[in-house]
Amino acid sequence: MAAATGRLNGNEPDIFKGSRHESEDFLKEFDLLWEMNPTHTLFTVPYTRVMAALSYIRGTIVNDWVRDQIAITKDKINRANNPLLKTDEDLWTEFLANFKASFTDISIKEHSYRKMLELRMKGDRIDDYVARFKHLAREAGFPLTQIGTIDIFIKGIPKDILEKMLERDNNFNPDTATFDEWVKQAQEIIKKSVRNANIIGTAWPASWKNRGQHKSSWTPRSQTTSHRNNNSNSIVDGYRPMDVDVIRRTITDQEKEMYRRKGLCFECKQTGHMARYCPEKKKKPQQQSQGYKRTQYKQYKPYDSNKPKRQFGQQKSYNKSRTPFARIAQFLDSDDESEEEDTVVNTVTTSKSGNKELNISDIAARTSRFTDDQREEWVKEMKNLGVDF
Repeated sequence: MAAATGRLNGNEPDIFKGSRHESEDFLKEFDLLWEMNPTHTLFTVPYTRVMAALSYIRGTIVNDWVRDQIAITKDKINRANNPLLKTDEDLWTEFLANFKASFTDISIKEHSYRKMLELRMKGDRIDDYVARFKHLAREAGFPLTQIGTIDIFIKGIPKDILEKMLERDNNFNPDTATFDEWVKQAQEIIKKSVRNANIIGTAWPASWKNRGQHKSSWTPRSQTTSHRNNNSNSIVDGYRPMDVDVIRRTITDQEKEMYRRKGLCFECKQTGHMARYCPEKKKKPQQQSQGYKRTQYKQYKPYDSNKPKRQFGQQKSYNKSRTPFARIAQFLDSDDESEEEDTVVNTVTTSKSGNKELNISDIAARTSRFTDDQREEWVKEMKNLGVDF
């Protein structure tokens, strides 16, 4: 067959730059290119084969070595004594030996041996395990016929598969079995297990496969972490649901003055009553919400129809030891909101000279909600107390 020329088939090897752990890959890729082009002139002639291999070796680390190999190869065919022909295979053999001596990882055997000891079969992938083990054994220099190599192979098989291999009733004898017989025994066990799993998985109803393994998802209500309750006042699982209506917005000073002028309730913003008697209070549950300050309300007392009413203008009993200014303040405050809804504005102030005086603007704001008749009666009451307007 005539030698082929022209373009090479397949992929060319990567450039080798002198890394020891890449030397085996470089030789493997070059061998593949050779096998793809067995009749090409680059590979049929050992001399051109060496030069082709050297053309893929480039780099700062290997440039000097490449130049030396080119000079050595040329000298072998041009020397005066016993020159070699370009077709002599010794040219390739000697080049290959020099390459391995210079760049092959000198600790490759030790690394491969350690990897053999650590190698384990994953699941039922017996073919992957066998292929990897054979490769490491070859690199480590461990023949597959040795008992030590077989022992290492057995230790990498999962325990459950190994037990089935030893219990299987056939002509398999673990004491005299070869490496190939161990592999065949493992393949048959895994094949049988996969077949049985497929039969069970397709022939049995899904409810049969899970029989005895189904766990009820029902949980007693008393053990649930949380559940809704229509009664917002009830305590559920040790916690009281949050009601944002309980949280009261702070009233500003300007709003207070406006409510006083218009006679509005501080609670519901309606007329006709004060905040302490607001009917909306009893509709709001007294709950405590996490993250908010609880508003404390005074207990609402129902209206007692049998209790005698105090007529407007009827004078209350005051402490006679108090000054007239203090009695005026007490009279005004008795008809206003409690301290909880509103901050009491003092009606009595102290002058620089130390004398007590009335706060006229505050009195005007408090009496602005009175009707004309009520205001007239109130003025009479104040005059009876000794206040001169």
